[in-house]
Amino acid sequence: PAFATACADSGDPPVGERHRTLAAMRVLLETLAARRPLVLALDDLHWVDEASLELVTHLVRRPPRAPVLLALAYRPLPLAQLAGAAARFIAARADELIAPGPLRRADAAALVADRVGAARLEALLDESGGNPFYLEQLAGAELPARATRAATRPSTLDLGGVPRAVVDSLAGELARLSDDQRAVCLAAAVVGDPFEPHLVAAAAGRSDARTLAAIDALVREGTVHQAEGPRRFRFRHPILRRAAYESTEPSARLTAHERLAALLAATGAPALERAQHVEAAAVRGDEEAVALLAQAGRDAAARAPAIAARWFAAALRLMPASADPVERITLLVALATAQGSAGMLEASRATLLEILGDLPAELAAMRARLVTFLALVGHMLGRHGEATALLRDALATLPDPRSPDAAELGIATALDCLYEPDHPAMLRYAVDADLAARATGEPALEAAGAGALAMARYNVDAVGEALGECARAVTVIASLTDDELAGRLEGMLSVAWTAMLIERHLECAVVAGRALAISRATGQSHVIVPLRIAHTVAATWRGELPAAGAAADDLVDAARLTQVGQWIAWSLTLRGWIATLAGDLDLAAQCGEEACIVAATQERATYFVAHSVLHLAETRLAQGRGEECLSTMLAAAGGPGLPVCEQPVRPRYYEILTRAALSVGRVEEARDWAERAGRAAAGSPLAGRRCEALLAQAAVLLAEGDHAGAEACTREAVPAAREAGHRLLAARAQALGARACAARSRPEAIALLEAARAEFSACGATRSRDEAVRELRRLGRRVGGGGRRGMGTHGAAALSRREREVAELVTVGLTNRQIAARL
Repeated sequence: PAFATACADSGDPPVGERHRTLAAMRVLLETLAARRPLVLALDDLHWVDEASLELVTHLVRRPPRAPVLLALAYRPLPLAQLAGAAARFIAARADELIAPGPLRRADAAALVADRVGAARLEALLDESGGNPFYLEQLAGAELPARATRAATRPSTLDLGGVPRAVVDSLAGELARLSDDQRAVCLAAAVVGDPFEPHLVAAAAGRSDARTLAAIDALVREGTVHQAEGPRRFRFRHPILRRAAYESTEPSARLTAHERLAALLAATGAPALERAQHVEAAAVRGDEEAVALLAQAGRDAAARAPAIAARWFAAALRLMPASADPVERITLLVALATAQGSAGMLEASRATLLEILGDLPAELAAMRARLVTFLALVGHMLGRHGEATALLRDALATLPDPRSPDAAELGIATALDCLYEPDHPAMLRYAVDADLAARATGEPALEAAGAGALAMARYNVDAVGEALGECARAVTVIASLTDDELAGRLEGMLSVAWTAMLIERHLECAVVAGRALAISRATGQSHVIVPLRIAHTVAATWRGELPAAGAAADDLVDAARLTQVGQWIAWSLTLRGWIATLAGDLDLAAQCGEEACIVAATQERATYFVAHSVLHLAETRLAQGRGEECLSTMLAAAGGPGLPVCEQPVRPRYYEILTRAALSVGRVEEARDWAERAGRAAAGSPLAGRRCEALLAQAAVLLAEGDHAGAEACTREAVPAAREAGHRLLAARAQALGARACAARSRPEAIALLEAARAEFSACGATRSRDEAVRELRRLGRRVGGGGRRGMGTHGAAALSRREREVAELVTVGLTNRQIAARL
């Protein structure tokens, strides 16, 4: 409620972006901790559900920026079995890991001394394994019966790892209850923990007064305790609640669930609240139950897709054999989507195969779309070869090469070639797919075909033609409604990516932004991460580093939730690149190293590893590790010709290699890289790539003492960078130009550096800004550290606050080193 005003216009969290809910929880904790430190303690984490585990892992990975202590208690083995990767991550990031062992004899005696004599203590320690709850439970079993019923024979309950003596003790405790107490206790176990009396009364089939009397007795017995609020109670321990549920006769459990389902329906409870009882009580063929569970699945899909998958699967189990095939397929598609969103990719793949196997004749038009989606899931699983074979086989068996199915499968097959990568094959498939798309007369499909063809042209270095095809696709997209585009978001994705690659960053932002809005509105979460990557890359090239960094942080969180290796690697690579540009080299190296590790796990990993390593190599260069930059870049890119990289992007990597060679004093080698950059950029319509080639040549000329030649290159590079919309490249060209012209005209050099510094500062490139400041000072320009200037024009009155602080430390006799340490 405290956030109601601030969030009034935001609406519900976007479908498929549940990482935003996690981020909102982090902000909530930060807000609560703003006034005083906050401790969040979560006990029994080994019983956590998947959605809550996502939240805990998120909070550990990205802690609140406030004084918040997160205290997690869990049994390591069960948690590892539930979610191994998350458990290992939580354990590795713990600031302090406490591993308590069994209670010692003295501690155990202090805990149960009032109930157990010394003779029984050793046996109880052995039976309980030193676990405090087990010990107290067994100690309680030593007391005389507190009710009229005697303990029964040993229980047949199986509580999954709980010692047999403890199970028998729990069963005995339940058996000693009176009939009313036991009936209410069992009904409460069906309701859940915590529970409210009126729900328990309904489940037990008893009056409210009789139920409350039994609850009072259970509180006196210590079986249940008062919870938060006057009408809420909970079991003494979750194991006791589970024992009560498992000890209930199946028919009694069924009846209790039926009664609860009926009561909740009568009171208008939401589908998610009714679902667990309907699932337990309904019989196959109950159409109302099927509809209710399907609605519960839709309600849960955005924030907890794993739970949504459970309800969709339950609805399918209850669906009658005579159900409408279209309705069944619709539910299966919803199940596959929820499974994919939850990272249950193998299950999603199995569901999609089931759909294809049972697809009725009246839904034959869905086959191409299902095959392309199944191939996408295969790529998400890293099974690129399997996905390729699936697409090519489906395309080859189509009777009409100019049908909508041929266009859709052809587009998917063309884009699939990126994974090999096989750019000539990509162009062949894209040409055919574009012809088929035009023949269908469907504008949205035509835009998708043009997008695929544009990307294929780009990858074979036909950039001029790629520009034309991309412009055609953008024009068609602009003419269509959101409803017309909703079924072709993959096509919009390829258009956005191509626009980003060919330096049409505004078009990229417009297409990607619109596609993101449509994907969120329609629940098509499978395109959100790659769309946001393109959107964030475009913002980075435009020099919006703070915003791009925040978007990339959010993007990494979203990618981790998908559990898709290539998306995680791309997102981490992007975050590391932005951090390198901004000057946060520790973060850049951390992200780059993890990206390389993740990328290396992918089938056909060459392409993914190469680009992750290439960006990490740039970080190594910024760290002053030029030799390592050279060796890793060449190994990842396949040698001096950079065969792994598409031709249009090679000037960028040759420019980095040029800087790396110069950083270790190898000018001849640097000249070779600069010449390669020039040849790669020759005739290219991509102004940014031409700028990078010019920067490489200028750096070499400057190292060789040819200041005039270097200055001429930078003068040409600045407008090229601005034409491409690359603010940081333009600032770099200005800074390099200043170094080239410093000997000829110091005022001109200072002017160039001032312009570069202002641009770096506006972009958030703090490291480059600081380098420009140092160069200005070397030229004799007095530059402050960015603090507020003094009000005077000379003397102490003209000093900034920081300068005055330094001056005061000088007056007390501190050395430069001591002042630096103090500051």
